[in-house]
Amino acid sequence: MKQMWRMTMERAWVLDLQVLATIHGRNCHEVLAEVLQTHSSSASVTVQRIDAARQQSMAFRNDETVEAADRGIVVRSSGLAQVVA
Repeated sequence: MKQMWRMTMERAWVLDLQVLATIHGRNCHEVLAEVLQTHSSSASVTVQRIDAARQQSMAFRNDETVEAADRGIVVRSSGLAQVVA
């Protein structure tokens, strides 16, 4: 999973792409947070928590994704990871 996130961020940066990926398991955003801590790319990653009870999604940026994973906060409930170069 780490390799997949690293490759996605690197390719998005090199090709100047925006990537949208749905994430459903807690391990998806926890591994993403781990990669964000060690990755030196300028890619911006946003995890959008989508909740039917809310009118807007809740956005977690790079540092917030890392902090949420460190604290055990669940950011997914139909999540969408957005990687922007």
